[in-house]
Amino acid sequence: MSDHTMGAPSAPHDESPLPPSAALARKTADPKAILRLVGNDESVDDLPRTPEGLMEPPSGVGTKIRNGVLLALLSGGFVWLVTVNAWDHDGFFPWFWNVVWTIFPWVFLGPMWAGYARSLRRSRDDAPLYAQYHRDRLAATREAGVVTASVTDRTESGGVAHCAVRVRHGALTTTVTRLAPVTNLLPSEVPQPGDPVVVWRLPGERVVVQARRDRTRALHDAARAAGATVADAPVADDPTTDVDAPAWGSPTRSSSSTTTTYTTTRMTRGAGAPEVTVQHGVTAALAELASLHAAGSLTDDEFTAAKRMLLGGS
Repeated sequence: MSDHTMGAPSAPHDESPLPPSAALARKTADPKAILRLVGNDESVDDLPRTPEGLMEPPSGVGTKIRNGVLLALLSGGFVWLVTVNAWDHDGFFPWFWNVVWTIFPWVFLGPMWAGYARSLRRSRDDAPLYAQYHRDRLAATREAGVVTASVTDRTESGGVAHCAVRVRHGALTTTVTRLAPVTNLLPSEVPQPGDPVVVWRLPGERVVVQARRDRTRALHDAARAAGATVADAPVADDPTTDVDAPAWGSPTRSSSSTTTTYTTTRMTRGAGAPEVTVQHGVTAALAELASLHAAGSLTDDEFTAAKRMLLGGS
């Protein structure tokens, strides 16, 4: 299952749409580009201090040989189990029988060998950056950008299998499908059209796209559908100055004594003024969350996190 979101590019920047699947978008993506999602305790204006923030350590020679040998043994065993045992030596079955059982094992083995080849190529390409990252980090140049399109492939459990994000920065457009190491990524946290990003250009034509990991997007979507808004999480780039402001995700009781309503304020990203302040029943927002969850628009993790933030939990 894929979530495809496309922005409307301006005339000078007409671009072809992303493929319907993030896996297919790999063919047109920049192989040297990395997408890094930054948490609220970090700044998108800073690259990670160590290369582990962008990539896994390149595999050693021993690991590559071991994986290759294991894959070869697996392939040989699978071919023997399927093709050799099913081979028609007497011509009893139709002519295509042997052809089918020759091809069948490679329906599964082919992608495994392709993945192994990609891992070898990635390890080779990552080794120079990993070895001299601290020097390249100092030489990196910063550029502001914006997401123009994104597509997310979901797993059967509703998580993120692959994602592709297209970013416009200056006169250039970069499509990135490679994610920096990240844990428990939800589909709602993948950058969407209109989201601001910071693009870092490193030596060797390396590109690092850094975007804010928006953990509250699912809650905002549900609250907006219910006619309400909630407070965004404070981030490193936007320090909170009002000591009386409500805690992130916790509503402020209104002055009305006849109805159970709450007043919440959502701050526009990068702006100093509130986007809108409304009064709403928290029950309506919870009902909308439950409806989205039942329809499959929210995963179990998103639903739980959204309820916790809406009710002011930690």
